[in-house]
Amino acid sequence: MRNRQLGLICLGIGVGLLATTLGWLAYRVDLIGQRLEAADTHVAALQDSLQAEAIDKTLIHQHLVELQRQVDGLVADAGPFIAVLPHLRWVPVHGGDLATAPSLLRLADRLVDAAVTMSDILAPVDTGAGAAALPALAHSLADAERQGRLAHLEALLADAQAARASIDADSLSPRLRQRVGLVDEHLSRLRQALPLLRQAPDMLGAYCPRTYLLLGQNQDELRPTGGYITVAGHLVLDQGRITAIEMRDSYAVDDLSVPYPRPPGPLYTTMGADLWLLRDANWSPDFPTSARQAAELYWLGRRVAVDGVIAFDQAALPLLLKGLEPVEVTTQGGVDQVTAQNVNDLLRLRWAPEPGQDVSGEWWAQRKSFMLSLTQAILERLQQAQGDVKPLPLLQGIDQGLRRKHILIASDHPAWEQALAILGWDGGIPPGTGDLIAAIDANVGFNKASAVVERQADYQVTLHADGSATAYASLVYRHASEKGVSACQITPRYEPVYTDMMDRCYWNYVRLLVPKGAELRSAPHVAVPEDMVLRGGGTLGQVDVEALPTGHAAWGQLFLLAPGETAALDFTYELPTGTATRQPDGTWLYHLRLPKQPGTDRPLWQVSVRLPQEACLLSSTPGAASFDNRTGLMYELLQETDLEIVVRYGIPRARRDGLAGRPS
Repeated sequence: MRNRQLGLICLGIGVGLLATTLGWLAYRVDLIGQRLEAADTHVAALQDSLQAEAIDKTLIHQHLVELQRQVDGLVADAGPFIAVLPHLRWVPVHGGDLATAPSLLRLADRLVDAAVTMSDILAPVDTGAGAAALPALAHSLADAERQGRLAHLEALLADAQAARASIDADSLSPRLRQRVGLVDEHLSRLRQALPLLRQAPDMLGAYCPRTYLLLGQNQDELRPTGGYITVAGHLVLDQGRITAIEMRDSYAVDDLSVPYPRPPGPLYTTMGADLWLLRDANWSPDFPTSARQAAELYWLGRRVAVDGVIAFDQAALPLLLKGLEPVEVTTQGGVDQVTAQNVNDLLRLRWAPEPGQDVSGEWWAQRKSFMLSLTQAILERLQQAQGDVKPLPLLQGIDQGLRRKHILIASDHPAWEQALAILGWDGGIPPGTGDLIAAIDANVGFNKASAVVERQADYQVTLHADGSATAYASLVYRHASEKGVSACQITPRYEPVYTDMMDRCYWNYVRLLVPKGAELRSAPHVAVPEDMVLRGGGTLGQVDVEALPTGHAAWGQLFLLAPGETAALDFTYELPTGTATRQPDGTWLYHLRLPKQPGTDRPLWQVSVRLPQEACLLSSTPGAASFDNRTGLMYELLQETDLEIVVRYGIPRARRDGLAGRPS
């Protein structure tokens, strides 16, 4: 009887403990649910605040601090379960979420801490003041570097990246997978931006004045880094303030009383250029190389030394104006209200002569006055923050312009150069092993036909078992003008209507960029008659071979395209061993880089990658549009930015051990 009573007492105690434990667990789960709901509320509020035209920094900081409090609470509340959660992957529906929860919490904790740190650093900066906020930004970032806050931010983001690497996104529920996808989109970009944040005070003139060369490029007359240099000048930044601005017609920059270098061959022969002047400085497809040349030529013409070079084309203007519009530009006929929607129409309209004025003399001297006045007005608007500057559209526009290569920034200062290259803002041809292809066009015909010439490229690569490859590239050009011409004329001349210069024949010097060591097997061999170039005996279809400073090779050829015509230029070549590389785990990796030519507008690339015989596909980034063993992986890519294709595959051991390189 006594034992029975003791057993009942123990049972009662056990039931009580179980009930208490279950109640405690229920309380904890309920508390976690409340915190998750509160965190979601603050995340939604932050998204709304960041989308607002006028950014309220105080409100954003409050939401961030509250979000940080909720995430800290989540980490504490989940503490007792952390050791158990990784073993719950078997739970239906949310097993992946539970098993990954420790890493997700660590990721969230580091990201929120990083956001609060960045908010503290930017607290003194007036985000609605345009370039007028630069002095505060320069000093705030300089203080953050001295106080170690930027180093702390870097450590938080590195830990966040490590936490993300431990998360299998495919195992997550759709909602969490979407959230992690957003993190993937921005986290690596934030880490890449940190070196630039550290250099920003120096670049903004916090320690000594900095001078930047400005190049306005005309993409209607396409050149390797975006377009013919139509206007140029410089600005000076001192303590973050623009203390001097000078812009002028590129023709007015040169000082012909001093000796200039001889221009590149195609400019000399096709266009008859005797001197290499600033307007043609951007001949290298690698913008840092072209920027150095432009800086040297600007020094010859203006005796102004620069710390960096900033180039922009017409497509950059609507992106900037989204945050500044309207911008007022005074013309002979009154005042234009320039917006993102009308800026390029006005550029072409105001270029034309006034009624009754011919295309020489006075008109020639002022034909670019609208472009110069607009550039000056944008810079002054940014500096003085006149009217309502919309910070978010402005920042988004600058970001799009940089990513799409409508804005380029380069410098010879080593730390700046590295920081800009990491972000891809320098317009450089990316180094590295593997495969690379780019079609770089240069309009050398004194016209604006690039605006109506459509481009498409087909690239087919067949990988071999030893890591080498055979490649075929077809570059297709279509002159979309419907206005016929009786004969092509290379002589420089102006038309009273800007768009009439688009209807002329297209002289294009194209360079195909390929990896060092590629061997050309066949080329287009297009001949251009003697009377279609200004100097020399025409061309016989030869391919010019050029070694670029970036370590790549370029195959160049001049061709001529009349309105309504289509041309296809076909190249076949061999890529060396090492194009695909064997990884430590025994798999193979093929990495293709497709740098975008600045100034171009979403050309279409059709790419096919054929794997070695008997190889098996393991992964592809991005995903291929289709795949079969005969045609390989097929991609269709509209190129807004630099692109990359990474293919991982395996080769069966029997095939690998008996490989003999390329098939006979």
